[in-house]
Amino acid sequence: MSKNLLDQSDTLRLKALQSGIENRVEVNQRMLIDKMLARYSSDFVVCRELIQNSDDAKATSFHFEITCNNNRLSSEKDFHNKTITEIRAINNGLIFNEIDWKRVASIAEGNINVESVGQFGVGFFSVFSFSEEPIITSGNQYMAFVWRDDNSLTTYRHELPLEQQSQLTSIILKMRTKYILHTETNLDFDSIIDINESPNIKSSNKKRQKKNITTTTTTNEIIPTINLAQLKAYFTKVLSFTKYINELIIKINQKIIFKVTKTRKPISSTKSNLQFKKNSIHNMLRFDSLIQTEQIFSIDHGPSITLNHISVDATLIIDENYHNHIR
Repeated sequence: MSKNLLDQSDTLRLKALQSGIENRVEVNQRMLIDKMLARYSSDFVVCRELIQNSDDAKATSFHFEITCNNNRLSSEKDFHNKTITEIRAINNGLIFNEIDWKRVASIAEGNINVESVGQFGVGFFSVFSFSEEPIITSGNQYMAFVWRDDNSLTTYRHELPLEQQSQLTSIILKMRTKYILHTETNLDFDSIIDINESPNIKSSNKKRQKKNITTTTTTNEIIPTINLAQLKAYFTKVLSFTKYINELIIKINQKIIFKVTKTRKPISSTKSNLQFKKNSIHNMLRFDSLIQTEQIFSIDHGPSITLNHISVDATLIIDENYHNHIR
């Protein structure tokens, strides 16, 4: 009976292919990206993803450059309540090769497979919360994301003008909606250098404290803001989790507003390290190395803090017999 049903479905499919009326299934990529953005709605998620991508590319420096609508301003306080027109994220990591360009282009094709898009995983969708059509420059080439009239996203790749070619990678985000920069919020330096908590972990109380403030205008329009003090605090915290990046810089209209650096000093092995257990229960996890370093975090024209950091490398071992036993 089941074989007859299978043969019947094969016959129907064959007839449809031979003489049926074809209608292509259209994917609304705008809706797809909006759904992805709903999954990446935490504070400073764009910064987190771009810093992680830069660290994956083995960058040692990351610049977050904000452009406001008044070029004549000079001091940090001058930029308070000014409109942000563009954001650029620049790193000095490995420039794109042909595989990287193809992987990032697959995002425009609706590909949300993390493995297939490489260092630019699905978190790269977060940049669309800032910009309608981001541009990536790397080495001597660039790629522009462009929306078509049918809500499909496509990319155009081109060689950069000679004077714009470099060994840097930049993500250029022309703001899709109005964002206001807040610079006058008071934030104690002690809270800025409190980096014991992962930037990815938020208690409900701290989330209320860090959440981007919104401004209500006289027309009841809700305008999102970027809080500079909170951004500084976040950058200081996230630097403690980077593998290669040792410098984070915030610029406003090409002027350095904030710079935090990390320096590492090796710590000699202790007796406890020598007694470090190599294998876990059932030998599913083999610990290859344990390295302790002293990390010094320094804020330009501000305080510094020294922490001990432990880096553990391990290999996951799948034991077939134990796996079958658990299954």
